[in-house]
Parts: sequence; C-alpha cells; structure tokens
Amino acid sequence: MPRPYRYRRSSLAFALLLIAIGALWLFANMHPGFDPWNLLFRYWPVILIVIGLGKLVDYFIDSHNMGKANAAAAAAGGSATTTIESHSHAGEVLALVILIVLVFAALSHHSLRTQWRNASHSVDAQGAQTADVNITIPAGDLTLHGGAASGKIVEADFHYAAEDGEPKVDYMVSGGTGMLNLTQGDGSSIRFATGHNDWTLRLNNDIPSSLKIEIGAGHGDLDLHGLTLTGLDLEMGAGQVNADLAANWKKDASVTIQGGVGQATLRLPENVGVEVHASGGLGAISTDGLHKRDDSYVNDAYGKSPVTLEVNVSGGVGQINLISEP
Repeated sequence: MPRPYRYRRSSLAFALLLIAIGALWLFANMHPGFDPWNLLFRYWPVILIVIGLGKLVDYFIDSHNMGKANAAAAAAGGSATTTIESHSHAGEVLALVILIVLVFAALSHHSLRTQWRNASHSVDAQGAQTADVNITIPAGDLTLHGGAASGKIVEADFHYAAEDGEPKVDYMVSGGTGMLNLTQGDGSSIRFATGHNDWTLRLNNDIPSSLKIEIGAGHGDLDLHGLTLTGLDLEMGAGQVNADLAANWKKDASVTIQGGVGQATLRLPENVGVEVHASGGLGAISTDGLHKRDDSYVNDAYGKSPVTLEVNVSGGVGQINLISEP
C-alpha cells in the first residue's frame, strides 16, 4: 500500500517565523520612531517560552498517538508494543501562530496607543563647586555635550513615549557637591511597546564633574569637549556609543567602559597622556594614533604630559575603535 503524502510541517513553521520577522521589520521601515531591536532585546524570552510550550504540546500529542496505536495492537491480539515515529509539529506551528499574533498585537499597540511627548528642564547649579552626574536611559538615543548656560548644572530636552513616563530630573546640593540624577521609569511595568527616547543634555563646562552613564539599548553620542571632568563611568547595553574624551582633564583621571554588545568608538585627546586597557570578551580592536605597550595601548603624550588618563574597557563589546587626535 503506498504511503500517504505527508506535508513537511516544519517548513510551515519556518514560513510563519519568516512572516513574523518580516512584519516586524516592515513596520519599522514604515515607522522610523519604532525600534525593533529594543523590542527583541526586552522580550526575547517570550519567544523561548512560546516555542517551548509548542514542543511540550507536540510531546503529549505523540504520547497520545503512541498509546492509541498500542491499544489498537492489543485489541487486534498483538503481543508486542508498537513503536511509532514522532511526526507531530502541531504544537510548534501553534506556538509560532501565537507568536505572530503577539507581534501584530505589539505593532498595533505601538501604532495606536503610543503618544510622543516633549519636555525640557533647566536646573540651577545652586552654588555647587563640584558635581556628581548620574544618567540612566533604558532605551533610545542619548546626546550629551557641554554648553549649559552660566549658573546651570544641566539643560535637558527629552522626546519620549508617554507610556514610559517623563524622565525624572532630581538635583540637590550637599557640602558644595551637586548631585544630579536623570532617570526614566522604575522597570516594574511590562508592555510590548518600546519607547524610543531621545535625550539631549547640555552640562556645565566649568564645574568639575564626575559622570556615570548607563545606556540600556540604543545609541550614545558623548561629546565631552569643553567639559571639566574628574572621571567617567560608562555602561552600555546593545547598541553603539561614540565618545569624544577630549575634555578638560586637569588632574589624573580614570575612564571605565563596560559593554554589552555593539560597537564603541573612543576619540582620545592627543595632548593628554592616555593608557587604554582592554579585557573581557571583546571583539576586534582598531587603533589610530596609539601604540601597543605590553597589554595596553598608549599615545605619544603618555609619560610626558602632566596629566594621565587611564581608560579601562571591559565586557562584550563587539568592536572597539580607539582614535587619538587633537
């Protein structure tokens, strides 16, 4: 007896997955404010859960079919246990259908519900002689440079999704040190829409400041020209960071960069001695204007200038570009 033709249901599952991915990127092309990478970065465990549940359903279907086959064999007087080959992909296909529904629900929610808002903040320095600045942006683009008006610690412009909440600006002065915190949300809410934030920050050029910046997923453009810095601590997630470290370094200082995945381009001052240490699960490292010295990279001014800048890069940064220029 000829065997009945069986469709390759795994091919159907793959086709459904392609539909979901294509729909996600098509929507992103039609809506520049939507970032599919942020959506995947935040909710990729949902894909594992849905597919895992689908495979669990397939297991129970195959077990049920095997039980029926053995029962039929026993009823026919057979004494041996029948073994059947596992062919069920119903659960896998169902899981991918559910995934497609979730993707389209997320896109509809983003398209119909997301409201974009703008806010500006200008904060007086209140006599601070130094400053500790902490910036935490969960996802989006951060542009930071100097040029705040005299007497201001920061001037900030925010473009954000209303559902993510307006970024918070907290500031107080204690013992002559201004403590500035810029954050958004508390991370407790779960939703499929991902707000694409655009933060533009102007800091005070003259107040010696220590910067701590955390970028979850997105792009950071840090132009530190003219700023008087005492240190920099940068943590980046998925995305890209361009940092111009040619600030006004009056004393020896340390710069720490911890990466997730993505690319980091660091422009280093030429008139300040620089030593760069790179460690961890790093990708390719390219240099321009620096020299390899033991396990580090140094510029021509290292050991000659009165000020030395120590840069430590660690983590899983995919590509690091080190550029030393005026």
